[in-house]
Amino acid sequence: MPVSNLLLDRGRFSTRSSRLGWVLCVGFLICSTGRIRAEEPPGTPLPRYTNSVGMALVEIPAGSFLRGAAPTDPDAGDDELPAREILVPRSFWMGVHEVTQSQFERVMGTNPAWFGPQGPGRPLVGNADTSDWPLDNASWRDAVEFCRRLSDLPAEREARRRYRLPREFEWEYACRAGTTSRFAFGDQLQTSQACFGILLPEGHPQRVAAHQRDVER
Repeated sequence: MPVSNLLLDRGRFSTRSSRLGWVLCVGFLICSTGRIRAEEPPGTPLPRYTNSVGMALVEIPAGSFLRGAAPTDPDAGDDELPAREILVPRSFWMGVHEVTQSQFERVMGTNPAWFGPQGPGRPLVGNADTSDWPLDNASWRDAVEFCRRLSDLPAEREARRRYRLPREFEWEYACRAGTTSRFAFGDQLQTSQACFGILLPEGHPQRVAAHQRDVER
């Protein structure tokens, strides 16, 4: 099961399903005593922060968005219609990239990745350095425990940062990035915008932020 990005509860960790299982995602929310950041004009650079284990996080400003799908979306499910406006009253911080194998191991002391050094998928990748690959093969419980242990690290406790899994509306709000199209890039997703399909002929993950579009974000 693969792992993606995290949410900070002044305190985000989310899990997404994938072909290999669950993907662990990390980010974070400003606590109730933190500042409230107003909605920013489109194109405004967002504040970034790197925590004590090297995870980059970006502040998502407060605002609102249409949750669900447009009636013209051919892939929309019944549970996505009709779209309705959701208010996000406070800003929060979310992980920019997936949690890597090395970051997870640094916090947890183990690396459960299928493609990790001791994983059953290791023969498929040979001697490749997978330390910066997204963590895979982690459970929801692993994600929750990761958040707890990360929050308990001395540097994070001193900075009064608490991590947790993101709520569904927080994840969708961040992914939509102020857009109303099917994808944040538009209504069609191309391999120039994300790493998938023919860009992954080997059938295994790539290094975090390896795609040029990720680097530009």
